[in-house]
Amino acid sequence: MSAVVEACGACHSAAETDTVHVATTPEGSGDLSTMTNHRWAAERLLQGVIGPSDEAWNEGAAVLGRADVLDLAPDDTTVAGQSLLEREAALRQMGNVAARTTGARPRAAVYGQVLATCAACHGAANVTIPQGEE
Repeated sequence: MSAVVEACGACHSAAETDTVHVATTPEGSGDLSTMTNHRWAAERLLQGVIGPSDEAWNEGAAVLGRADVLDLAPDDTTVAGQSLLEREAALRQMGNVAARTTGARPRAAVYGQVLATCAACHGAANVTIPQGEE
């Protein structure tokens, strides 16, 4: 996926076109505790690579770096609960890495890692995206 995104970005960059069409603020602006904002951040990273757009990339990275979606009970020490918390912490860390990443190829690689982390977390939590919302 990262190679595809990188190829899109290279073409758009060469043609000097700007394709950033994702809203410039996450839904609920200050509330980063919704999955919608996780998704918004991932879309901004994508647009940051294929735009290419430093602004979109940096906005997405900032939101991922602060995101705190999981609302587990404080006494949830189950392996599944802890695994999900670790995955979310890894996603926040990727947001922080993304914030320091420059260049199309490195950003595409980070974006690919973000998608893999999203997929692993959704798989572990048995969460699917409803039809018509992809």
